[in-house]
Parts: sequence; C-alpha cells; structure tokens
Amino acid sequence: FPSHDSSLVIVSPEENYYQLGLKDRELGKKLHLDALTLLKSQSPIIDKFLKIGVKEYLKRNLFQNPNKYPRLKAYAEGMNEDFYDVAQVLMMPELTSALPQWLPKLKPELLGCSSLMHLNDKKEVVHHRILDFPLKGSFDTLERAVLYEFKNSPRILGFGSIGMPYPSITLITDRGMSLALHQKFSPVMNNDGMPIFELVEKLAQYVKSSEDVIPFLKEHHSFTTWCLNMAFINGDVLTVYRDWE
Repeated sequence: FPSHDSSLVIVSPEENYYQLGLKDRELGKKLHLDALTLLKSQSPIIDKFLKIGVKEYLKRNLFQNPNKYPRLKAYAEGMNEDFYDVAQVLMMPELTSALPQWLPKLKPELLGCSSLMHLNDKKEVVHHRILDFPLKGSFDTLERAVLYEFKNSPRILGFGSIGMPYPSITLITDRGMSLALHQKFSPVMNNDGMPIFELVEKLAQYVKSSEDVIPFLKEHHSFTTWCLNMAFINGDVLTVYRDWE
C-alpha cells in the first residue's frame, strides 16, 4: 500500500465518490455505453423491452430509494448522469447472469474468470486473478487502480476501470485480505438482496479475518448469485458461492 499521511484531511465517502464521478465524466461514458450492449439479443422487440423494462424494474425493486445508495448517487451526480442510468450500467453483469435463463434469445458472452492461490517460498499467500470480461475496447483500455481511504474503514485498493466507482471486482485491503469477484450464471434473482458491487465494498470494510465472512454473508444477501474468492494474510483461503433460493 502507498505510505499513509495521517495529516491528510479525509472528507466523506460521498464527496470522494462525487469527485470520482467528476473525474470519470468523459471517459466513463465510453464504458457505460459499452456495458448497455451486453443485453442485446437478435430480436428488436426484446431489445426494445429490455431498454425500457430493465430500468423500470430496477426503479420499482432494487433502487426504489436512491438515498439507500448515497455513494452511487454522489458518483452519478459527479458524472452528471441520471442515477438510474448509472445504476442500470452497474447492474448489467448481474442481469446477464440471470436474464438469459428466461430470455434464450440473449446470447451472453462465455466468461472464464479464474483465481489461483498458493504459498510462496516465504509461506506468504499469493492470489493470482484472471478477469474475463466482455467489454473489450473499453474496460481493458480504461483500467485503473483506486485507493479508497475512509474514516473507520480499512484502506482498500480496488482494480477496475474508469466508469466503475466501486472497488469490488478485484481488491486488496490493508488488513491483508484479497478478493476476486467471479460471475455465476443462475436464474435466481432476490429482490431483497443488494447489488453485488455494494455488497462487496461493505464486506471489504467489515472483514478482519476469514472467520468474519460467513456471518456477514448470512446477514447480507446479493441480488443474483456470485462466487467470492478470498485470500488472507495468515494463509487462509476461502471460496463462497450460494444461491439465495
């Protein structure tokens, strides 16, 4: 981790997310436009339904109250974008996991993300991660690392892309945890759950050891099904996958 200067004034997380949105205002739109094509089908009728229906579904279910997601709301304001437009972009990976089960005309990309954990010669745990994500030309060309440093929270180094505000795809914390998010295709959607990017950020802020993970996930459910691969500084490794049926 970069050296820490305790004299720095750390403003609220919402202000940080707003400033990140300002920074992403131009280039982030490239990724957002690309992400919205993930639910394209071979049927213009289905595409028309998806364009209107998915956004309306999110408004009526997961994102009824934008104030429940103050960081995402601040980020959208910084980008000068409608909150629901940004929320829809971030939900694309979740929707591509579930909707093809009911809409077979959707052709999801074949994804093959991988994690490999091992101990090096010093008996230190090493976490390798391959990200297989169907946004060639946007996500891969706009990759970045962002250090998230908030009060009463561990420092989190997130590896992602311009246009993705959360440190939830691949991350490490100064408590010695690494996490890689892996997609699982399933027809399960839990309207009482939370978006996976929001859940993983909360998990990274909360967890101090591998023993904290399962109790946390029993209390916090995701909207769709995912696999979390984690490694810890003491050598523990943990893979968590669950359907919320």
